[in-house]
Amino acid sequence: MFKNKKFVLGTIAVVLLVIVTVLVVNRKNQTNTNKDKDVIKIGAILPLTGPASFAGELTKRGIDIAIKHQNNNGINGRKILVIYEDSVNQAKEGVAAYNKLSENDNIDIFVSIYSVPTVAILSSALVKEKNGGLFVTSHIAKTDITTLYPKIFNVAQSTQQEAETLAKFFYNSKHMKRVVTYSVDDDFGKDFVRYFIENFTALGGTVVKSGNYKGENPDHRQQLTILKSFNSDFCLFAGADQRIAKAIRQGREIGLNVPYAVSSTISTTELKNMLPQDISSVYYVAPECNVKDNSKDLLDTNSILIVNDYRNTYKAELDFASGFPCAAMQFLFEGIKQSKTLSTEDIFTSLAQIKELNTVVGKVEFDNRTRTAKFKLVVMNMLDNKKSELVWE
Repeated sequence: MFKNKKFVLGTIAVVLLVIVTVLVVNRKNQTNTNKDKDVIKIGAILPLTGPASFAGELTKRGIDIAIKHQNNNGINGRKILVIYEDSVNQAKEGVAAYNKLSENDNIDIFVSIYSVPTVAILSSALVKEKNGGLFVTSHIAKTDITTLYPKIFNVAQSTQQEAETLAKFFYNSKHMKRVVTYSVDDDFGKDFVRYFIENFTALGGTVVKSGNYKGENPDHRQQLTILKSFNSDFCLFAGADQRIAKAIRQGREIGLNVPYAVSSTISTTELKNMLPQDISSVYYVAPECNVKDNSKDLLDTNSILIVNDYRNTYKAELDFASGFPCAAMQFLFEGIKQSKTLSTEDIFTSLAQIKELNTVVGKVEFDNRTRTAKFKLVVMNMLDNKKSELVWE
């Protein structure tokens, strides 16, 4: 399906590392300055080529399906138009794409994914917009981003929340008190392991050995063989691209036959297809409403329509790789609808007042203190993508 399957490099966020960052350009005390009065323009800066293009494609699908359904009714009498530019997952190209959109296309809202281009774009945007702007983010690795930039809303499970959920699940499972960890040597991997260890050891668990990897195509077997020799109860894998899928596969090949706790990135179709045949004891974190289930008791009517339309359009299930970008758009659109303006301050106020919102990945409860839209998380078994208890004798 995807032409480029090279390794995605750099600091990237959890779960396909999709940072979906939505910047509402500051239009203080104005309803809209766009010359196209009947259109809300979104400028989406995604990696459409290069090693991360598969993530850009999945993000694009999520954005497109959300806009398609929102445009059935519009927002306060206006339709939504999206214009895409390619970041190639690079800072220089990302800023160039942002400059092109902001200078030539009268963009109201910007969307960007991945940390490297997004941080560069954010810095550029702050220079251009002295009063700042509003960001809605999904799957962001930097848990301190809301303190670094005070107008950010995080719409997804954070690295910290995901690691904490996994730590509690394994510690509370029978015979799961000793762990080895193996992670990518970047900010995401370091943060994920750090948060996991903090929570696991606070509960009384023991980390017996840790390892990490670098490079585009590492062979993991030597390090994993060392980790195997410590006879741990389970192994934590933290990574965000094909390299972690390869590590999990090689772990089974060298006989590291214990349960695996993995970052949720691995459940995307692209990476899941690279895993070993036996994935019955591989566990990851997801929202309680797993979009693949299309659960009527966890999704509202509109979200079910979107999930079914996605399935029919793309001949694939709406997993979180496209689901969270879609949910981020749903959340943003509701904020614009309630504010009745594109003023940053008004949208910020409206978002803060949303206590619960139905999206394609379930109900969102909004925490105004941390400016985070939180989902109820559960641990899933990779084998059937169902909520699971760990049984390992």
